[in-house]
Amino acid sequence: MANALSIILLTILLSQTRVLHVPFDEEAFKKSLLNKSSGNSSSGTDNKNSSSSNSSNSSGPSSPMMSHENHAGIQDAIMKIITRQSSRIEKKIDKKSHTMPLDQFTDKWTPPRTPTESVFEPPVYPWERIYVHNIVNIKDYRKNPSKAYIYTASETNPLRSVTLTKIQTPEKFSFFWADYKFKYPGNYQVLPGVAPRMFFTELISGRIEPETRLWKDSNDIYYIGPLESVSLKIRMRIAADKSYFEKYRIRDTPIPNGSWYDGDHIIRSAVKRHIGNFRTRKKLVDSLFKYFHSFKVEPLTAGPSRLPVFERILIEKRGVCRHRAILFTAILKAYGFKIRMVFNDVHAFTELFDDQGRWVRVDLGGAVLPDINPNNSDAQRRSQPKPYQWILTGNTILKSGMKTTVRIEHVTTPPAFFWLALVNEKKKVIQKYEVVPVKDSSEDPIEVLIPTLKPGNYTFTVLTQ
Repeated sequence: MANALSIILLTILLSQTRVLHVPFDEEAFKKSLLNKSSGNSSSGTDNKNSSSSNSSNSSGPSSPMMSHENHAGIQDAIMKIITRQSSRIEKKIDKKSHTMPLDQFTDKWTPPRTPTESVFEPPVYPWERIYVHNIVNIKDYRKNPSKAYIYTASETNPLRSVTLTKIQTPEKFSFFWADYKFKYPGNYQVLPGVAPRMFFTELISGRIEPETRLWKDSNDIYYIGPLESVSLKIRMRIAADKSYFEKYRIRDTPIPNGSWYDGDHIIRSAVKRHIGNFRTRKKLVDSLFKYFHSFKVEPLTAGPSRLPVFERILIEKRGVCRHRAILFTAILKAYGFKIRMVFNDVHAFTELFDDQGRWVRVDLGGAVLPDINPNNSDAQRRSQPKPYQWILTGNTILKSGMKTTVRIEHVTTPPAFFWLALVNEKKKVIQKYEVVPVKDSSEDPIEVLIPTLKPGNYTFTVLTQ
């Protein structure tokens, strides 16, 4: 029964039908290893104190009281969350966990009928990070080249515990509210993320007991558990590195020679035949980005073909987000780039490790979801931040060197972080004061020291992200 349900759920995912944030068999989840050993999983200490680092230096939990046996139990339980197997796939790809093939069986897509809400404010829909695949391989290219196919997978990797973290340089981060809901008390759950370098800065509402930890794996996916000591709903403030949302920076250096995974030479050959023969890294990435964005969101043409699916996609320039992300990842890996595929229940995109030493999001488009069409007013509501309105009260006469107080009243829900700014009559910012909201109605009066000012009119205002 569990295997049958697993096959059904994997089929749903590959056909782009909307599923839950954690799409797997509920019964299998309840019978997971953690459910058997949850009584032993709560021996850690409280990691709630602020820290300058988001994760411990060791590969395991930071608590010295957490035994290797308990940590192994946690690792196994969380891997059950990110493992998806079907009998057909299992035979073909040597039991790699949570695999996604690009073969003759996956050229189908079905737009989900139910709109999806982001757990974040401002929304990041549809770019929430739920799953990451960092392995690429090609199967059957020796036995039958016409049926060769690419698959991606997520490798098993160690977990590290993470703690609530105070951000020392807020200007380098974007801040979000995260509203997490939990359905399975007593177990572990993936926490949707905004960026690989993401920090949990504060628990705003809800309850997390000391025995419950936040976790992170080497693919920068976050987890929480055990959930028996967590409220069904929690609100957290999180901070994400702004550089993740910037455009990639690749130097125009020669493409290195070498083989990066088994069968990658046939990928490079296909690129040379259908896209171009590239000699520099920047030219390759820029050209591929433009090439995949020119695709049509249509299925491949019907009929038999002597070419593998991935080559037909390159020739016909058709495919949804899943096809583009898998193939883009496979191509750049074949040329020596560090890249991985990221996806959730509605969209697939990629993350490229650029020459600035950072992961950046590279979205190739191709989502087939009518509810994120930019002409859809309901989609605009879900993908746009809610407007923030405020009222400032305090001294209206400002003098150089004086101390004054400003009070901020929130007319609408405040953003997770903003600046109180002193501006001149030309709206030039003279001084900024960081504000980390803790209330929905109003903030405690903020004391500010007015800097040396030239004669003129000065006022306070609010600057959001």
